[in-house]
Amino acid sequence: MEEWSLWVLSNGLPDMPVAVGKGESVPVARWVGNAVAAVLHVQWMWGNGDPDDDNLASEVACFSQVVDGAWQSSGSSGGTGWHSATLGRSDSIGPTETQRFGVHGEAGEAGCCVATFGITGIAARFVEVETEGHVERAPLESSIGAWIACWDAASAATVRILGYDDTSLYSESHPGWP
Repeated sequence: MEEWSLWVLSNGLPDMPVAVGKGESVPVARWVGNAVAAVLHVQWMWGNGDPDDDNLASEVACFSQVVDGAWQSSGSSGGTGWHSATLGRSDSIGPTETQRFGVHGEAGEAGCCVATFGITGIAARFVEVETEGHVERAPLESSIGAWIACWDAASAATVRILGYDDTSLYSESHPGWP
């Protein structure tokens, strides 16, 4: 997953397969900020020996930028379940709706960021993060409406999903990570 994430940070998202194969991890959204970055994957998770327990889950990988523009992995990841058995636009979410699936954070010496992630409708165009009066914005690149936003763990942030003409479709404030 880390190698895939580093490739995605530099090259963008690959074409989305219809489904995630057994043992695979597919990057579905990315955030590339000035100081931190994150990639959202959908992964095949193995059950406890029972094939009926196998499922798809989201997994977030966070990175901090270091010398010479290279991204440094924080070495840990986290996530939650995934809403669908396939990688397609959700029929259960309207054009202007947004759902947040989770927040993954890392603080301290090894940690670098907080990332929040989910899915959004077809009207969404941008993901925006505001921290301490500074705004970073990225286009929504995911063909399936997946989104991720990331910021420095020490800062409070407001995350927005914006539509046409910068219309706010979603906004949520987050405190600094403990």
